[in-house]
Amino acid sequence: MKDMQEIWTPRCLLAEIGSGEADRLIEIFEDPETQRFLPDLSKMIHEKGGINVFLDAFNQDVEDSSGLLYGIYQGGIVIGFIAIMGIPENPFIFYAIHPEKRRNGYMAESIKALMEYMDSTGICRRLSTYVALDNIASEKILTQVGFILDRYDAEERMNIYTKQF
Repeated sequence: MKDMQEIWTPRCLLAEIGSGEADRLIEIFEDPETQRFLPDLSKMIHEKGGINVFLDAFNQDVEDSSGLLYGIYQGGIVIGFIAIMGIPENPFIFYAIHPEKRRNGYMAESIKALMEYMDSTGICRRLSTYVALDNIASEKILTQVGFILDRYDAEERMNIYTKQF
């Protein structure tokens, strides 16, 4: 597997997620808010071996240079993750943070640092994401780091946010 560059923010470390963090990730996916806004992924995680399937799939994406999966660490503990799929053609970001760590700016800080890294290395220069209409917290994070509302997807019933950098 390719080595993933560690990225430091003022309060967190973004680094590869190992299988030893599976239980902490499961806690994030068991949270009702995560299940509500990442329903398909949450369902897959709860199937037998689902967390390992998730981690293995992203390990392959990293190897193929088509995706990234960063754990957000604070004090050596995973508090969240940021995933990017579809590199380089249609890079798409999604993320979640442990409920005990929400609304403290960690996710915005981490997304910003990851975008700066991706821009400086040329990994990609644009990101998009789908956001449920009632996911106010995610909309706030995205606008805080410079994403703009691109359009409404009527079929998915979600807003699409995009960031050029």
